[in-house]
Amino acid sequence: MIGRALDRVETWIVGILGLAMLAVAFVQVLARYVLPSLVAGGGEEIVVYLFVWASMIACAGAVTRWAHVRADLLLRALSPFQVRAVEAFNALAAGGFCALLVWYGWEVVDIAILIDERSQTGISFPMWMYYLALPAGALLMLVAYVQALHRILSGRPPAASDRPGEEAI
Repeated sequence: MIGRALDRVETWIVGILGLAMLAVAFVQVLARYVLPSLVAGGGEEIVVYLFVWASMIACAGAVTRWAHVRADLLLRALSPFQVRAVEAFNALAAGGFCALLVWYGWEVVDIAILIDERSQTGISFPMWMYYLALPAGALLMLVAYVQALHRILSGRPPAASDRPGEEAI
């Protein structure tokens, strides 16, 4: 239940970030043609920052829905016990990798705060806010992998949804 609620919140946040990207890009293009003298140099930069944040949050949603690319053809050739073992190993390995991304990503954020790193454009954006997307997204993915591992070990499907017809692995 918590996984579904988190997935909904993540989906809304990604949607809002997408709308913000669209709005900033639209204003930037409109200003370029209507009032070129008022064009600020940071519009494209802001779109990139919003896109990175949206992508990292969307990756966590993909983990929650078990929608990442994987070798389903191989899994179909295995017994249900073997599939559960492979999926558990996958969740452990991916969760471990996400934990490393959280740890080292936070170190990058900490250094950027320490040295007050800023973008070199006119908006002088604090880079720690941009870098924070990595540990934040990795933390969300780590939570999703822990939930998936719990579901796998309890014999339920790893996906957060309990749709009719879904088989336990």
